[in-house]
Amino acid sequence: MAVDGDSRLELGRRKERCLLGLLLLEAGRVVPRERLFELLWDGRPPASARAALHTYVTRLRGGLSAHGVQVVMKGDGYLVEVDRASVDVHRFSAALARARGIADPLDRAAELEEALRLWRGQLLADVAGDGLRERLGTALEDQRLEALELKAEADLALGRAAQAAGQLAALSQAHPTRERLVELLMLARYRQGRQVDALAAFRALRERLVAELGVEPTPQLHALHRRILTNDPELTAASPVAARRFLPRSVPGFTGRREELLTLDRIAREQPDSSTTVVIGAVTGLGGVGKTALAVRWAHLSADRFPDGQFYVNLRGYSPGEPMRAAEALTQLLRALGVAADRLPSTVDEAADLYRSLVAQRSVLILLDNALSADQVRPLLPGGPRNLVLITSRDKLSGLVAIDGARRLTVAELTEADAFELLRHVLGRSRVEAEPEATRELSAWCGNLPLALRIAAATLADDPHQTIADYITDLRNRDRIAALAIADDPAHALTTVFGQSYRHLSEVDGRLFRLLGLLTSGDFSSAAAAALADLTVPDTEAALTRLSQAHLVTQERPGRFGMHDLVREFASGLAPGDESHAAMRRLATWQLDRLAAVAEILPGFRVRLSVSTSAPFPTEAAATSWLEAEADTVISALTCYTKAGWHDDVWHLAGLLREPLRRSGRADEWNTVAQIGLDSAIEVGDGYGEAYMRDMLAGCYQDRRMIAEAVAEHRRARALYLQVDDHLGAANCADALGVLHQQLGDLVEAEQLHGEAHAALGYLEDPILGTHSRIHYGTLLGRLGRLTEAAAQFRLALAGAAAINDLFLACFAHHNLAFALLRMQRHEEGARHARAEIELAQLAGSLDRAARGWEMLGDCLFDDDHPQAMEAYRRALELYERQRDSQGEELRHRIDRPR
Repeated sequence: MAVDGDSRLELGRRKERCLLGLLLLEAGRVVPRERLFELLWDGRPPASARAALHTYVTRLRGGLSAHGVQVVMKGDGYLVEVDRASVDVHRFSAALARARGIADPLDRAAELEEALRLWRGQLLADVAGDGLRERLGTALEDQRLEALELKAEADLALGRAAQAAGQLAALSQAHPTRERLVELLMLARYRQGRQVDALAAFRALRERLVAELGVEPTPQLHALHRRILTNDPELTAASPVAARRFLPRSVPGFTGRREELLTLDRIAREQPDSSTTVVIGAVTGLGGVGKTALAVRWAHLSADRFPDGQFYVNLRGYSPGEPMRAAEALTQLLRALGVAADRLPSTVDEAADLYRSLVAQRSVLILLDNALSADQVRPLLPGGPRNLVLITSRDKLSGLVAIDGARRLTVAELTEADAFELLRHVLGRSRVEAEPEATRELSAWCGNLPLALRIAAATLADDPHQTIADYITDLRNRDRIAALAIADDPAHALTTVFGQSYRHLSEVDGRLFRLLGLLTSGDFSSAAAAALADLTVPDTEAALTRLSQAHLVTQERPGRFGMHDLVREFASGLAPGDESHAAMRRLATWQLDRLAAVAEILPGFRVRLSVSTSAPFPTEAAATSWLEAEADTVISALTCYTKAGWHDDVWHLAGLLREPLRRSGRADEWNTVAQIGLDSAIEVGDGYGEAYMRDMLAGCYQDRRMIAEAVAEHRRARALYLQVDDHLGAANCADALGVLHQQLGDLVEAEQLHGEAHAALGYLEDPILGTHSRIHYGTLLGRLGRLTEAAAQFRLALAGAAAINDLFLACFAHHNLAFALLRMQRHEEGARHARAEIELAQLAGSLDRAARGWEMLGDCLFDDDHPQAMEAYRRALELYERQRDSQGEELRHRIDRPR
C-alpha cells in the first residue's frame, strides 16, 4: 500500500505493484534489469520480458511522478528516487538499529513499539508468491523477531512480566525451536509467579529439539532452567531499587545542546567533598527554553552511570495550582523505590530518613523537575557520593549553589542551526529545504525558543498545504504571543508558560516587569528602568536582580539588562493603558534631561533647544558613556512618543540625537530620526523646530550624497531660520550650501555662500561653526588653486578644533591640510597630518575618519614609498569594508590597478 497524505495511491496491476515493491526494497540503489527479470518471473522470464518491464516502468512513472516519486533508468537497471525514510521497511530497519543502542528500557520499548507498528501484514502481500516472499523476506523476518525479543527484554526490565508473557507465548507457538523466545518466556512466567509453567516451556522445547534435530538446548537455557528449579533470588527484582527507571520519555527530535550535555557529563563526574555529600546539578533558564528536555535526554543517555535506578518527580513549581510539598514528593519517591503503601512513614522527617537510607549506599539519579526554589528542593536531597540530583528550574537557585554546592548550567535558546534542524525534524526535510529562507525567518520569529518553535511547527504540520512563508505572513498580522498556542493543549501555550513565571513575582517586581515590556530596544540600563518605574536606581537594580534570578531578564553586563523578544512582548501586554502612559512619560522626561546634559558638556553640539537639565554630567567621558549606552533606547522610544502625541518632546529628542548619529555614521537611523522630528515640529507649528529638523535632514542627505535633496532642505531651513531671527542657523546653512555647490561644480555660487557664512560666523563668534566654516572655505580655495590660502584656513581650523577639544573637527582639518600639502608636492608634511588624523580618529572611535586617514596617507606616500602606500590603502580598505562603505570598492580598483 502507498499513501500520499490522506490519499491512497492506485498503483496499477499486480506485476507493476510487485516491480515497485522490489525497487522500494532497494530504494536509492540501482536494481539490475536481469535481477528484475529473475524475480518478477521466478527465474523463467518470457521472451517479451524486456518489453513488458519497460511497459511496467512507464505505467509506474505515470502514477507516481505527480507524487514526487521518480522511477529512473541508470545503466542497465532501474532505481526509484525516494527518501528511504518514507518506506516502512527502511524506517523499521533504522528504528531497530537505534533501539539496539538505547540503554534505557523505557525508551527502547517505545522505539520498538513504533517500529513494530510498521508491520501491517506480509511482505509484498497480494503481489508476490510464497517463494519470492520467502526468498526476499527471510532476513526481514529475522529482524522482526529480533525486535519482538528486544521488546520483551525491555518489558521484563520494566516489570511488565504479564505483558511480555502473553506476547512470548504466541510467538513461541509460531516459532517453537527459537530458543531465545523460550528463554524470555521462561523468565516472564517465573516473574509472574508461574514456576511450573516456566519449567514446562523448557521441557517442551527440549523434547522438540531432541526429537526433531537430535540436539540439546543451549547451556544458557540449561542454566536458566536450574536457576528456576532452585528459585534463584537474582531472577526477580530482589532490590527495591534495582533496574527501576522512572523517567519521562525523551522529547522526539531532540536537537543540538552538545555543549550542555557535555557540561552535565562533567558535573556527573565530579567527586563530592565527602562520603556523605551528594553531587547536585541545577539546570536553569527561561520557561520554554528546553530545560526538562535537556535533563531527560541526558538522563536517558547516562542510564549506565546509575545501575541502581533513575527517579523523576515533577515538583510543579511553575505549574497551575500549588507547588508540590515535600511530603508528597517524598511519598512519590519512596513508592518508586519500592516501599509498600502500608510501610510509608507518617511524618515528613521519617519519610526523609527512610528515603536517604534507601539510596545512601547506592548509585541513583534523582531528577527533580520544575522546582520553584532552593527551599522546595532541600528536603529531597539524599546523601551518598555515587548519587546525582539533577534539578530543573526557572529560578537560578542561587541559594542551592552558594549553600549546597550545586553546579549550575544556564540553558539559552537554540542556535540558528539547531533551531533549523528542529523545524526540519517536525515538518520534514523536504518541506523545510524547499523554503530555507522562510524557515530561518520562522526560527527568528520564534526567538529560537524550543517551545515556540515546536508550537509553530505543529501548527504548520496540521496544514500541510500551507507554505512556511504564508504562515509567517499570517503571523505578522497577529499577536505573536497569542498565536503561539495549540488549541487543544493550552498548558503549553506561551501565555501559560510565561504567565506561570509572572504569577510568582512580588507586586513591585511584577510592576517593573510589565513596564519593561514597553522598552523595544535591544537592552536597557537600570537608570532607564528606574525612570520608567519611578523607583530609585538601587531599588530598581535589586528588582532587576530578582527578575534575572527568575530568568525573566538577563544581565548583559554591569548596569545593563535585556529581555528575550517573546518575553518582552508578553510583558508589554500586561500593563494597563494608564500605567503604560505614565511610565513612558517619565522615561521621555528623563531622556530629555540627560540629552540636554550631554549637549551642555560635549563639544560639537550646536543646540539651541529649550530644554534644561537637572544634573550636569561631571565629565565629558561620563556624558559620552551615557550617550553610547542610551541612544538606542531613545531612538526606539520615539515612535511610541509620537503615537502618544508628545510632538514637542519628540522633535527636541530627535534634535539632541543629531550629533551622535552623525558622528557614528548611522545614516539610516539619522534619516529616520530626522524625519520623525520634522513631522513632530510641523505638527506643533514650531518654526525654529522645523528649521532645525530640516537642517538635520539636509545634513543626512548630504552625508548620503543625495545632493539635490540636501540643497532643497538647506534652503528651506535657511529661510525658516531667518524668519525666527536665528542668524547663526542661517549662516550655518549658507556654509553647508557652499559645500554642496562645490560638489555640484558651481564654484562661483559656492564662493559667494562661503563668503556670507564666513563673515556672519566671524561676526557671531561661534567657535564650533566658525571652525567648520574655515574647513569648508579652505576646501573651496584649494579647488580654486589658491593652495597657500587654503592651507592657512586649515591651520586656523586646527587651532579652533584644539581650542574646543573637538577630535572630529581636528580630523577634518588634518585631512584637508594633508590634501592641500599633497597638491603642493609637500608629501612628507602631508603624511604627518594624515597620521595625525588616523591617531585622533582612533581616539574618537571613528572608523570612517580612520579609513579616510589611511587612504590619505597612502596618497601622500604613493610616489616616495610605494610599498608603504599599498599597506596604508589595504588598512583603509579593511575599515571601509567593515562599514560597508562604497568608497572601499573605488579604493580596491586603485589597489588592483597596475602602477
